[in-house]
Amino acid sequence: MADDNQIAIISQGVEAWNKWREENPNVLIDLRSAKLRHMNLENANLADADLKKANLSSVTFDQKIMWKLGSDSFDTQHLRFNFLTMFYYSVVTFTTLGFGDIIPKTSTAAMIVTIEVILGYVMLGGLITIFASKLSRGGG
Repeated sequence: MADDNQIAIISQGVEAWNKWREENPNVLIDLRSAKLRHMNLENANLADADLKKANLSSVTFDQKIMWKLGSDSFDTQHLRFNFLTMFYYSVVTFTTLGFGDIIPKTSTAAMIVTIEVILGYVMLGGLITIFASKLSRGGG
């Protein structure tokens, strides 16, 4: 269960949270099952935070799935398995960059990644179609 003191601090906003993190660098961050749904966590220092079962409904769908699959589903090589690593992997996968630094280890993880790659290609195709249409009309 989440640390009530840490929930109170992060509820004060990102600035207060990051200041507290700087002042307490050795404290383990426990936000398990925390209700963070309506909080703006942009630029919040969540490095090494335990966010298992936290309500993070504002994050992307695929990133949440990858996060919930857990560290046993991905070989993160030189990166720690945490929320930010899965966000990074989701962006790299969706944009079809595929650096190869994170690898799915289970068939479920591989299927989720495959779906995300297909969605990335479909959206890229749509974007190219829009640009080609604009160009053919003279920038319209």
